[in-house]
Amino acid sequence: MKIFVADSPKAKECVDVIKRSVSRERVAQASVALGRELALEVVENVGLEPKGTYGAVVKSRDGRFAAHGFKQVFPNLSITYVKTRRYGKNYEQVEVAPLTHPTVAGVDFGFIIDPMVARGTTLKGLLDHYVRSGMPTKSLVAVHFIVARSSVPFIQETLDRYILESYVQAAELHDFVNENGWLVPGLSRIKDYGDKAFGTWGQDYPLPQEIEYVRSMLSRPEGRMEAIRGIALYLLLRLQRGTTVPAGKRSLPSLAWVANALKYLETHSDLPLIQDWEDHPRASRFSSQILREVVEDLAYEDFIKVEEAPFRVYKLTEEGEKYTTEVYLPALAETGAYGKLTHMIAEETDFLAKNKPWELYRKIKP
Repeated sequence: MKIFVADSPKAKECVDVIKRSVSRERVAQASVALGRELALEVVENVGLEPKGTYGAVVKSRDGRFAAHGFKQVFPNLSITYVKTRRYGKNYEQVEVAPLTHPTVAGVDFGFIIDPMVARGTTLKGLLDHYVRSGMPTKSLVAVHFIVARSSVPFIQETLDRYILESYVQAAELHDFVNENGWLVPGLSRIKDYGDKAFGTWGQDYPLPQEIEYVRSMLSRPEGRMEAIRGIALYLLLRLQRGTTVPAGKRSLPSLAWVANALKYLETHSDLPLIQDWEDHPRASRFSSQILREVVEDLAYEDFIKVEEAPFRVYKLTEEGEKYTTEVYLPALAETGAYGKLTHMIAEETDFLAKNKPWELYRKIKP
């Protein structure tokens, strides 16, 4: 078995979006693009002719977008979509049921497409179905976005049992699988790829595990950055939906407003979150490079969207609002002083909303 890891800038960009973004639309688009990039890598690494006749077994929900991108490079690819169900004490057994029945006669090379490989048990189930369906066993490429290094020996043993010449084409190799069966480091937010790509948070990856993940980060020395993310999102959420101040009279959700509101909260709670405040008396505002970078990251990860008229302002996306209310708030509320800050924001929402950044500044520095 040979393992190839993609090294093209486009593949790296796509997998970064898949790991970090919470937008199902953007993750789906990146998945199609990454599928195409991995197909091009296969052409180069394995030496396949794109217009050849090939067959693939694809895990229906998770692999659909990758398969779409793959077919852009291999237009004659015959795809069998299958549904999988894991069962058993440690979910080590996999039931595979075909959803489509394409003709595989004349197919001389095969693929298995499944974005995420943790323990490798689903891959084994897909391979069993691949062999039973009459696909070619001389050569096969298993195509994945992320593979756990710890599962490589099992993957090799599984492929060597059926396939004479096997390859694995991946975008990234990650370290190992945790006690809950998730890749480490894996996806940054929403650990299950299918839940992330289809917006079905909680269907396969329980939200309590995501809350615990955020809570564990908040409890570490470096958890301050995670707290700033959650607090900034909650401020924007309250300004967007939690205030009784009419829209025409409330402050615009600019970076200056977020900064001065956060500085106001720090001043009145004795909980310093940001270490690099800069005071701009002539502009009546505080600024922070740390906060600016946090907001840029939140925009890149699709928690917030940026609007440019009349100047740059921020609004929570649908996914950002959901993550803030269902993950960040419970995690922050159960983490000591951060819970005090969220309670204070809830109580002071109308006050913060009706004051422009320069008005907040004067209340911080009368």
